[in-house]
Amino acid sequence: MKTHCKRGHAYTPENTLSNGPGRYRCRACTRMLQEQGPLNATDADRFFTYVASSSDPLGCWEWTGGKTWGYGQFTANGRNVKAHRWSYEFFRDEIPPGLVIDHLCRNPACVNPWHLEPVTTRVNNLRGDVANARWRCKRCNSEVSQLEVAS
Repeated sequence: MKTHCKRGHAYTPENTLSNGPGRYRCRACTRMLQEQGPLNATDADRFFTYVASSSDPLGCWEWTGGKTWGYGQFTANGRNVKAHRWSYEFFRDEIPPGLVIDHLCRNPACVNPWHLEPVTTRVNNLRGDVANARWRCKRCNSEVSQLEVAS
């Protein structure tokens, strides 16, 4: 077994990950590549490696990379960010403080910046699935919808 990786890190039990029988990789190099992505690739280049091409240019840009709760995750400038927020800021404009991004197409995996709009959390909830939700009022036990509460 080799004693050091290509970048000179020592293979120690704390610093070694197994890729199967007789195959090892350096934990430090793996972490560095996860943060930086492929060498010499810009954030935009790496972003588009995770976007599924669509035959419809106006359709959703489906995120195929890692997801949390259906929303794409992306590493840009060494930081983990939400892919749809990065897409909006890269292609359109900065997101004003206090606003969230609403998917006008209702597809959380979509990163098409023209399907995204910065809105308040209240507006986002009123537009989304929560708008159709119903629950029981704690005072009178009658059924109430989100839209009735908002008006």
